[in-house]
Amino acid sequence: MNFFEQVIGILNARFPGEFVCRPGDRGMASGLEIRRAGKSGHAFLYDAHASRPLHHLLSLHDEDGRESGETWSTSLPDECVARILPWAFPREWTRPAPLDPAEERRRLSTLAEGLAGRRRIPVRLEGPDPNLMEALTAEGRLAFERDVAALNPARIRQNFPWDPHGRLALDAAALLAVYPCSRRLEGGRFLTLAAIGPKRRRGEQEIRVGPALLFPVNQTHRWLDRPWLWQATEPPASERLGIGGGSAEEECAARSLRLLDEGEIEEALALHGVAMEDDLLRLLGGQRIDPPACCAHPDEAWTDLLVATLRQSAPWLLPAAVAMEGERIRHHTGKKSGRPPTSWKLVVFPGQFHSRKASLMLVADRDGRNPRFEIEATASNARLADTSWKRPLEVDLRRYGIATEGQDARGTSAGLVASRSP
Repeated sequence: MNFFEQVIGILNARFPGEFVCRPGDRGMASGLEIRRAGKSGHAFLYDAHASRPLHHLLSLHDEDGRESGETWSTSLPDECVARILPWAFPREWTRPAPLDPAEERRRLSTLAEGLAGRRRIPVRLEGPDPNLMEALTAEGRLAFERDVAALNPARIRQNFPWDPHGRLALDAAALLAVYPCSRRLEGGRFLTLAAIGPKRRRGEQEIRVGPALLFPVNQTHRWLDRPWLWQATEPPASERLGIGGGSAEEECAARSLRLLDEGEIEEALALHGVAMEDDLLRLLGGQRIDPPACCAHPDEAWTDLLVATLRQSAPWLLPAAVAMEGERIRHHTGKKSGRPPTSWKLVVFPGQFHSRKASLMLVADRDGRNPRFEIEATASNARLADTSWKRPLEVDLRRYGIATEGQDARGTSAGLVASRSP
């Protein structure tokens, strides 16, 4: 019994009368066409290589006449059937489950405890490379010296990106400032001031602060317009939302967070005029979607990431995020020409290996209107800064009544450890 016959046998034995299987052709390939009664589209199973008889490809098409579809490499009949079933028997749309308040409080308590334990982590000031410093304009050198003098180690230590346990995130960098230079630098990068964390958990856990050559638009943690994250300045009131403190704006924000907690994510975004495209809505409810990239296989892990990401958002920030982020990048990199981007990546969905990956994007019209979330395949590394779309952690700690240590706003450079220049 060949591979096709084994697949037909399993389908007929488990689902008698549900499937029609017959020989078919797609382009240059000949194989087995599989249809389910009452469902549009088809599945197509064929030999990928005549020289490799155990290697087959399965493509799933929700509509006839549409060449693109989800494609799997398969070598076992049972595995092949397991890939067919979610296509043949689509699941009903299911609203994300509400957050468990006790579990969320435990998660936040663990995070807060880890952040409080950072007190002994050194923040080291790296000696600047003379060759890099020569590239600075006179204005850039003054700005660099002013920023170094204003560094606040306690703020950097407290706000540096974290893992779920509050430890320093590995292989992470926080972009603090960008400086004008008199010549083009390596690979078109920009001369920046950055805080850089450890690469490995077993290595020394420290934060190094100093000049770095980076592409600002590719950095997730951009603190360019939030000096209170790394200096002793006080944050504006908008960063300390009481959430429900009385103003109409805070009440609307509080309502959107309650909706996010309850799993009513589309409704939470709509309160602030943010839409979701149809594919994302289906994915939000755990349904299959056409893969937006050739190596993409939307599944439960994609739904979990989508829900978790949107639950971290500050819906009230989203309407202005796209337009403002483009202007910020143009301002800090000195690019005066061209329109700012109107599409920004938040996260990449898992399980993809090609350079062009399906990602969650925040998109707006050319005039910055009609913000919406979309799923798009892109090879670009440009990202929306997390401070543009995520709410401050303090908002959730306050909501769940978790006490935190106050940040040290005294002194601008106390606690910096100087590193030797190379």
